[in-house]
Amino acid sequence: MKRPERVILRGETRLFLSILLAIVLPVFAAANASAAPFAYVPHFWGDTVSVIDTSTNTVVETVSVGSNPYGVAVHPAGTRVYVTNSALDRSPNGNHTVSVIDTSTNTVVETVSVGSNPVGVAVNPAGTRLYVGNYGSTTVSVIDTSTNTVVATVSVGSNPIGVAVNPAGTRVYVANYGSKTVSVIDTSTNTVVATVNVGSKWANVPGWESWDRSSPFGVAVHPAGTRLYVTSKENDNGNWFSVIDTNTNQVVAAFDAGGGYGVAVHPAGTWVYVTTQGSATVSVIDTNTNQVVATPHAGLGTFGVAVNPAGTRLYVTNVTNDYNTGKVHVLDTSTYVTVAAFNVGLRPYSLGNFVGPDPTPADTTPPTTTNNAPSTWQKADFTVTLTCADNEGGSGCKETKYRVDGGAWQTGTSILISTEDNHFIDYYSVDNAGNQESANSTHAKLDKTPPSIMALRTPGPNANGWNNSDVTVSFACSDGLSGIDSCGPTPQVVSFEGAGQSRTGTAVDMAGNSASTTMSGINIDRTLPMVTYSGNAGTYTVDQSVAITCAAADALSGVASDTCANINGPAYTFTLGTNSFSASATDLAGNTGNGSTSFTVQVTAAGLGNLVMQFVTKAGVANSMISKLNAAAAAEARGNAQAKAGAIGAFINELQAQAGKALTAAQAAMLIALAQAL
Repeated sequence: MKRPERVILRGETRLFLSILLAIVLPVFAAANASAAPFAYVPHFWGDTVSVIDTSTNTVVETVSVGSNPYGVAVHPAGTRVYVTNSALDRSPNGNHTVSVIDTSTNTVVETVSVGSNPVGVAVNPAGTRLYVGNYGSTTVSVIDTSTNTVVATVSVGSNPIGVAVNPAGTRVYVANYGSKTVSVIDTSTNTVVATVNVGSKWANVPGWESWDRSSPFGVAVHPAGTRLYVTSKENDNGNWFSVIDTNTNQVVAAFDAGGGYGVAVHPAGTWVYVTTQGSATVSVIDTNTNQVVATPHAGLGTFGVAVNPAGTRLYVTNVTNDYNTGKVHVLDTSTYVTVAAFNVGLRPYSLGNFVGPDPTPADTTPPTTTNNAPSTWQKADFTVTLTCADNEGGSGCKETKYRVDGGAWQTGTSILISTEDNHFIDYYSVDNAGNQESANSTHAKLDKTPPSIMALRTPGPNANGWNNSDVTVSFACSDGLSGIDSCGPTPQVVSFEGAGQSRTGTAVDMAGNSASTTMSGINIDRTLPMVTYSGNAGTYTVDQSVAITCAAADALSGVASDTCANINGPAYTFTLGTNSFSASATDLAGNTGNGSTSFTVQVTAAGLGNLVMQFVTKAGVANSMISKLNAAAAAEARGNAQAKAGAIGAFINELQAQAGKALTAAQAAMLIALAQAL
């Protein structure tokens, strides 16, 4: 397909020159948010863009871009301007790119390669995607504005020119100059979901179809998103204007509006403005009636048209017949009177809203930063998040700085707390306008170490590990970081007897760490040990034997010591009368118990006689002594004390005589003492 712009370069007829004008799509946009609203006008033959201060209607800067700049789109925030470098006048040697201009410096900061001969361009309301119509590639390039890279390429109709995005950002409309159609792109899938025919008045007249040489050029969307307005250039038969219902993608009105190039909609949605290029007027269309209601003068060769955000001024670019100069006319939208006109660069083709957004007031308010640091001690690693918020309508947060425990300042919003301490965090944020808030501070408290707990007992155990009284168990707790939250239980009194008793206490610190300890081995025995005597006959005669056993016992702690001694021996070896014995026992708990026993030793004639038989070695002597004892017993039985005493005296005399002979002297002495007791 022969490009019309190549025909123009050959200097052919005005008809072909008009075709070239229809192909060339200049789009304007505003971006500089640091001053009054700005307009951006590309110069096709100058490879530059004029930056216009709309408050004074003067050119304040000229920015060099790529080959044959056509289209312009402005980021909604006014921070970037996107210019298509079509290279239509220099193919195939020109660059086919998009220049990205930083509006704060009016310099190109990025150049993005796209399809062949990029012309139309539009940015979505969120400012995240840029859509570029590639006239020579029959495609639309989709650019991610955060990375300035092409993320999708959408095939559309032949020679796409005008591009517009609906207010919701869900649909992109592309005027296909060579196909007589408008492509509708779903932005969620980057696919064409509808194609709308926009033929001229001849398209449906039998026999006149060949006269339909309409070429859709400009597109603009109603602020409500319900209507799409399309201008079409008919090379031989005037210009055509189509109104499309965006819900049904059907043409609901079509008429000759007197113009087929630039199109813009008033911010209130009440008027549509269309340029004619071949004349010096702008057609004003009432959107309620779809009727042309005015055609004000706007300078020779009207082409691009845009409305300022307030809707009070209409900006029209002028391409004069000699193509050597360019102008911009400014009209009052209430009277349609020209209030300003000034020169710009060569051939300022402009289609789209090339006036930028109203400037935002200077941001002098610093942002505020909050933190989510817990106010209490924590026992596990945690992250403190700093959240920056700028004032409504502010420039937005740029960065957040913080430092921990007076260390070096760092940039970031997440602070990992993994070391134990009561950390001190300073932080502040800076917004994009350079406002810095005063430093804030907070604490981040981490204690991962359990507290210490010690069990104490009063009184302590004796050397054997026993107590013979109540034992009080108490707990002492300490924590070197967060401090003690609870320590217990309260002192416990252990009063029951038993071995191996215990009491447990728990300490909890302010971070929730806990530790427990147990006081074990509590042995209590308050019962006295027992001392018992067994085998005591109670009364013994001197001839009997005494065999009494002493025993100490303790049922709980056991006997530690005792003084028990068995009582054994002939009765005559004990004192006549009552004999008493006692012993004590001490258990392992220190309790002491006592025991005693007593018995009586008595002498009788019979018992004394048995001892004589035991001790005297001569039977005759023994019989003689026994006869005397028998006599004493008989006298006692008769109650004759004198006779008894005489018999005992005779017994004693014989013992004395036989001492050392028939019995030992000691035996004789012991028997004499017993006889005297008798």
